[in-house]
Amino acid sequence: MAVVQRRSIVATPPCDYADAFEVSLATGDGRSAEELVRAGLENIPRWLGAAVLIAHRHVLRFDLAPSSAPNHLIGWQIGDRDHDSIRLSAGGPLMDGVLIARRIAPSAAALETFVSYRRPLARVVWAVVAPIHRAVVPFLLRRAAAAFGVR
Repeated sequence: MAVVQRRSIVATPPCDYADAFEVSLATGDGRSAEELVRAGLENIPRWLGAAVLIAHRHVLRFDLAPSSAPNHLIGWQIGDRDHDSIRLSAGGPLMDGVLIARRIAPSAAALETFVSYRRPLARVVWAVVAPIHRAVVPFLLRRAAAAFGVR
């Protein structure tokens, strides 16, 4: 499954960084945006899950909920959600992050990332993390797309 970075993205509200990646889905894949996010995160290599958690908690310094907390996913607060989209948010002393997963067509889904800096140091931290983020997101999207029909 090919993942492409989308160029046109409107950040609402305005933010300091935004990106979006799109993945093609198999014909008949009717999973919700939340199911796609969960499929991308399930059964990832343990080291990758640990690295993401460490980066979110200790590098980006997000205040994450415990993994078992209700209305949270990977420690991020679940906001608005319906079949076609889910909004996750996390914040901390350096920055705030928002992830929006969307079903953008019957055969495509996208993950949009928005980062807003709270302190000047956040720009430096995100400059280091952003290239890793732009490598991991397509990997997770490919996993989500490939998991259709796999039980």
